[in-house]
Amino acid sequence: MTSLSSWLLDVKPSRPGELQITEELGPRGRQRALIGTGVATALVLAAFAWIIRRFQVKGQFAPELWRPFRQWAIWRYLLLGLGQTLKAAGVALVFALTLGIVLAMWRASSPKRKRIPATLFSEIFRACALVLLIKFSFFQLPKTPGFRGWTLGTYAFVAVVSGLTFYYSTVFAEVIRSGIRSLPKGQSEAALAIGLTETRAMRLVILPQALRRSLPNIFTQSASLLKDTSLGVFVTYSELLSRAKIVGEFGSNFLQSFVVAGFMYITVVAILTSSANRLQSRQARSSR
Repeated sequence: MTSLSSWLLDVKPSRPGELQITEELGPRGRQRALIGTGVATALVLAAFAWIIRRFQVKGQFAPELWRPFRQWAIWRYLLLGLGQTLKAAGVALVFALTLGIVLAMWRASSPKRKRIPATLFSEIFRACALVLLIKFSFFQLPKTPGFRGWTLGTYAFVAVVSGLTFYYSTVFAEVIRSGIRSLPKGQSEAALAIGLTETRAMRLVILPQALRRSLPNIFTQSASLLKDTSLGVFVTYSELLSRAKIVGEFGSNFLQSFVVAGFMYITVVAILTSSANRLQSRQARSSR
């Protein structure tokens, strides 16, 4: 097996006593990798050119299809949808992050009465498809006592927030738990040595440091949460993607509507990603 991989990749052998985590490609291996990259790039470009050509043949680049976006009413309608997207994402982020912190603390704690339920909750909801959680909430809420008599829009909003909360709380729990595990063990030992209980040590000493270390990943997952609000289209939630679909139906310009909505998503996600990168750079500078 080793000789086969060496023949295919032409791997340079490591020197005796040298610790090598990854093997470096030799000249022939680099040449084959370069050829493979070139072929894959050519195929992608050919597929992209074919798609563009098909759009051109079907008249998808006609100027009149973009004409509706010269009207402020269309932009206002889409911006209101973006507002609904940000509203659902913001509420779900608060709930998911709060629940994720609790789950991370419980999973990192010693008592089994906390660790086992938190582990079961995380494994179950992390394994569920997000769209399934949203649709289940949407169809079950009207049947649940105390939630009857709402409007369809309220059911859709609560379903989207519920699905995102349950799913992303498990994601945030893993991110924060990784931050907790990355801290030196001496932090908790020192907190216990000065008389703090395990719970107070976690809350006052460990958790603040873990959250600071986890902030870049939290921002990254928040961007994913924002994009996943688009699954609200399956439960008639009037968010950005749903409104872009309606604009495309009325103007017979689905491509143009989805392109505009895509750029709006990209703008918001780029802001979150930029914030995460700045935080990561700041943490790297402060740790030096």
